[in-house]
Amino acid sequence: MAVFSFFISDEKWAELSAKEQAAIMLVSGKAFAELAGTIFDAENQVALAEQHAGAIDVIMASDAFYAELQEAGKPVSAKWIGRVDNMGVDGAAMLRRYQDSVSALQ
Repeated sequence: MAVFSFFISDEKWAELSAKEQAAIMLVSGKAFAELAGTIFDAENQVALAEQHAGAIDVIMASDAFYAELQEAGKPVSAKWIGRVDNMGVDGAAMLRRYQDSVSALQ
């Protein structure tokens, strides 16, 4: 699952002309998500075909290595959850929802 975001500060946005802002908005949101998704889906299919043909070696991480990654990421997740909580959103619940969505795809 790929996730992309486009951010621009209010100051920089204000420097753009109305025509430039409209052009950005035209290709943002759902339009951008569909375009990016189509491109990544096609590339993923190519990679999967190469993998199945033996052109790409797949090395599965051990459970121990995966656990180390999870542990190493805890401070980053905690910081992110705190920032999101400060925005009035339940960061932990949002992170769980994302993780559940990723798990459902596997």
